[in-house]
Amino acid sequence: MLYRHGLRESELCNLQLEAINLDEARIFIKRVKNGNDFIHPIASDELRLLRRYLRLRETKKGQGLPWLFVSEQGTSFCRDSINKIVTASYKRAGLRKITPHMLRHGCGYTKNLERGFYFIMYIDRYQLRS
Repeated sequence: MLYRHGLRESELCNLQLEAINLDEARIFIKRVKNGNDFIHPIASDELRLLRRYLRLRETKKGQGLPWLFVSEQGTSFCRDSINKIVTASYKRAGLRKITPHMLRHGCGYTKNLERGFYFIMYIDRYQLRS
């Protein structure tokens, strides 16, 4: 989600369940640092993973908590946890150092917008339909 939606670590930590609409496959991104809030589509592969994660989450300490991603202690994820996950992932994959901020700037959402993949969402956002 860091890469696909260009999220900052703090945005991912604070992402709440109410921001996810699984039926419409959309996610409301509340930006920090005076950014524009935006509704992003959730791709089918991401939607399947989210549904699977949410089923698992309800059997763990996340039940009844507002955040999408919950720590083992039953609190929201912290930036340090995200850094540890990204670090373990790039090392396991044999890649050079990658940071969560690098994923944000490699934003898959922006690249897909440039290719026209989410053009309909962009039109909806700016009310360009006639």
